[in-house]
Amino acid sequence: MKVEEYLKNYIKSKSSLEHAFCVKNLSLKIYDDLKKIFPDNPLLDFENAHTLIEASALLHDIGTFFGGVTALKPHNKTGAKLVFENKIDGFEENELKVVCASIRYHRGSKPKEGKHRLFSSLEQKDKNKVLIISSILRLSDALDKLHMQSVRDIILFYLDIPNQIPSNTKIDVKKLPEITDEEVNLAFYKDFRPLNMLSMRSTYTIASKSEKRLKYESIPESYTISLNTQKIAAAAKITPSFRELLASALNFKNKEKYKDALENVNLAIEKNPLSVEAHFLKADILRQSGNYRDSVLEYTLAINIDPKCTDAYYNIAKILENSGQKELALEYFRYAYSTKPDDYEIRNIILSYEKSGIN
Repeated sequence: MKVEEYLKNYIKSKSSLEHAFCVKNLSLKIYDDLKKIFPDNPLLDFENAHTLIEASALLHDIGTFFGGVTALKPHNKTGAKLVFENKIDGFEENELKVVCASIRYHRGSKPKEGKHRLFSSLEQKDKNKVLIISSILRLSDALDKLHMQSVRDIILFYLDIPNQIPSNTKIDVKKLPEITDEEVNLAFYKDFRPLNMLSMRSTYTIASKSEKRLKYESIPESYTISLNTQKIAAAAKITPSFRELLASALNFKNKEKYKDALENVNLAIEKNPLSVEAHFLKADILRQSGNYRDSVLEYTLAINIDPKCTDAYYNIAKILENSGQKELALEYFRYAYSTKPDDYEIRNIILSYEKSGIN
């Protein structure tokens, strides 16, 4: 029986059919992204990978025809048995077993050597295929859990924080000038940084020994992002450009309308997923709305795109500092400084930490 015939005979609702194709598309995208991220991993390089993933994804819920949650057996087991007994046209026996086992393990328990006969009958290379495909299916299926195709595309990034922030990154304080008590106080008073060219950049000046004063310096007008909301509203039928979405998100952020800001910046990221500005702006929005955990993730995405994004390291450090994780914060400050050695503000913060006994 062909895959198309399985779908015709056993998938009766439109939403279930759309879900099957959504899971297929997401699964193929995840696999392709994994291969780009890990090009030298032999486990990901196997013959007919797309064909096996596509068949497994399209047929992963085939067992729901026999009752779904009301059935005597879970639909993953029923579906695997159905496909194994009726075969798939054009598939070799080992390929059929891989597809059936992937259907079996797209949910529920993991494969158990010796206990699960189908999985145990496979050669090791085919067992590896099942582990990869079923893992991808679990993620794709979860992304469309409501069968509404809310997630139509996905981009994978590999974030290796320990490697990005070497534990031996140290600043030799002997080569740096001494820091005064006034500068110590000032260093801990400094707030978060906006990404350059996104909004106002703040610096501190010392008016007197007892006074701390903020001085705002506007960035050059040529770098500002203009926003004409009326023009955008009048052209509602025209898809906003990346810059318009980014500017709109910034405008909403400044007005503390964080829900609207996130909506616009997410659309901007869809148009340009490798934009440092967009991920940094999203991180700022999340941070200002109190979602610090996701904010750190977005700052990290910005760093992953541009490892020399000093302000992203700086803001992660400030979040850690405010949460009481001073030692880890210091590591981020040190790495920020290593990306921009002429930043005396970060230098003063590092010296302040070390002067206060934090290393």
